[in-house]
Amino acid sequence: MQDGIVILDADGSIRACNGSAERILGLSAEQIIGRTSLDPRWRAIHEDGSPFPGETFPVAVTLRTGEPCSNVIMGVYKPDGDLTWFSINSEPQFDADGATLAGVVGSFEDITEYRRTETAFQEVSTELASLRRKSHSDEDDGGGNGPG
Repeated sequence: MQDGIVILDADGSIRACNGSAERILGLSAEQIIGRTSLDPRWRAIHEDGSPFPGETFPVAVTLRTGEPCSNVIMGVYKPDGDLTWFSINSEPQFDADGATLAGVVGSFEDITEYRRTETAFQEVSTELASLRRKSHSDEDDGGGNGPG
């Protein structure tokens, strides 16, 4: 499975994770299990670079509200300093009575390469627009090399 999976109990502690979670987060299962979203070692950010407080992580929101969260974008700095971008989903898990929240399953996809490609595309688009404006400005100023 490509997606990272974490299973949290009702108190918000991670109780299990898969190998993809370890790979994506750059941590071993031993380093992941037992953490909560409030752990400051996550070093998470929003898309605009602002801090992403643990109480607003999708799994924390689902634990608090019992509602799923879908496609939440988050950046996390790995222990080696690399910034990895995720698209995160969280689903509540209820006890057999269907009413008592037993925990949350969080899944996340590494979208770092997609983000890099998107950023490069935006940079190229901005450069092209700048060149077009300059070209039109040169033509308006009579700076073109047309017949004269």
